[in-house]
Amino acid sequence: MQTVTKLDIERAVNEEKRGLRISNPVIERFIKTAVMTRSKIVGSNASRARFRSDIWGTCVKYGNPTLFLTINPADHNDPIALCLAGKDIDLDNVIPLLGSLC
Repeated sequence: MQTVTKLDIERAVNEEKRGLRISNPVIERFIKTAVMTRSKIVGSNASRARFRSDIWGTCVKYGNPTLFLTINPADHNDPIALCLAGKDIDLDNVIPLLGSLC
């Protein structure tokens, strides 16, 4: 980066705006390093894009999931969730159980 001039940066910005590949390899390497670094920040756009590409790659390699679920920790007292987890609960008589499952 010590050899990069203001003119090199302006040229790279113009190339980027026109949709061309950046001709200066030092600037191109800097941009790749910056993107790679910000993808490690949890919750950033780059991080989400990285996880999204990981999910798509897994789908390509192993096929689409037949069941997709998100586990919600607040469901530990939900009678239906407990029933699905294997707990013996009478789902026809759920209302009285709601207060006693804690």
